[in-house]
Amino acid sequence: FKRIPSPLRQPLGAITWIVQVILGILTLLVLLAIVAAVPVVNLFALGYLLEVEGSVARSGKVRSAFPLLPVAMRLGSILIGVIACLLPVMYFANLVADARLIAPGSVTAWLWLATLLIISIAVAVYILLALARGGSPTCFLRPIKNVRWLRKQLQSGEYWPRVALLQQNLLAALRPRHHLTLGIFGFLGTWVWLALPTALYGAWWQSHSTWSQVLTLVVGAAMIPVLAWLPLMQVRLAVENRWQAMFEVGPIRELFRRSPLCWVLAIAALYGLSIPLFFYSLQIRLHIPLHLGFWWDLTFISIACTFPARAALGWAYHRSQGRKSAWWGWVWFCRLLLGGLLALYVWLLFF
Repeated sequence: FKRIPSPLRQPLGAITWIVQVILGILTLLVLLAIVAAVPVVNLFALGYLLEVEGSVARSGKVRSAFPLLPVAMRLGSILIGVIACLLPVMYFANLVADARLIAPGSVTAWLWLATLLIISIAVAVYILLALARGGSPTCFLRPIKNVRWLRKQLQSGEYWPRVALLQQNLLAALRPRHHLTLGIFGFLGTWVWLALPTALYGAWWQSHSTWSQVLTLVVGAAMIPVLAWLPLMQVRLAVENRWQAMFEVGPIRELFRRSPLCWVLAIAALYGLSIPLFFYSLQIRLHIPLHLGFWWDLTFISIACTFPARAALGWAYHRSQGRKSAWWGWVWFCRLLLGGLLALYVWLLFF
């Protein structure tokens, strides 16, 4: 996406850019949250988060963490325009409801209903014309120009090829096959590493026997290096797009030795930012009736919290490229520091 205009030379342009970016990021997070709440399709959201890591790792730039931001910015502007157009429809719908409640079957109620029908048709045509021209904010403000533009495009025969080209560009930006494949690889690789220790850690903690307590401690200790390795493996998977990268411990240990403090900060951010989801689930979500059946709030909090940590992991990977191993004392200090932080995290998981 475009760089921010100069705040001194173009202050209004800079403010508009900031608003559009914020709106685009919120739209992107909401879309990912909705996708992540759908079984099987949620692998696309996981693949996108892994691609965020890979993009930042390859370029070293934070702006690479938003490959779908231009699409989200356009969708956000379309959403605002559609909502603004629907406000009159909602207003007249309330008037119709009041008229049918006060005088059902009267002439006044039927007149209000006819008015609502006419306004709904006019607003639908208004929205379709704006979308046909591209859905930018100016398209929702200039309906007459939309009509002229569409008529000119249809007469010249350029409209439908333009629509086909836009669809191709959208698919090229979304890269559904790539993100889905990356999500499947990331999920299966993570599951292989965590399935057994997580099952043992969760299956024995309710028992009060000495053997069960010892087993819980052993399994909990075994989870610490696994939790330390997994983020590095996921970044290598995103960068190299190889399934085997999820099981190569040697290369990630070398990456850690090259930039240990960066990895400690990124991994601590990844697990630390998951804690708000725990508290939300325990303090708020459990009190919501289960029959409501919506889960996008959990996925939104999860993605919103872990998104910056994913970008930080990619940045740490980029920092590790082309560097020599740090002093062994500093490396072990960072390992012990990370081990202590992960032990605290595993202890939190126990409760």
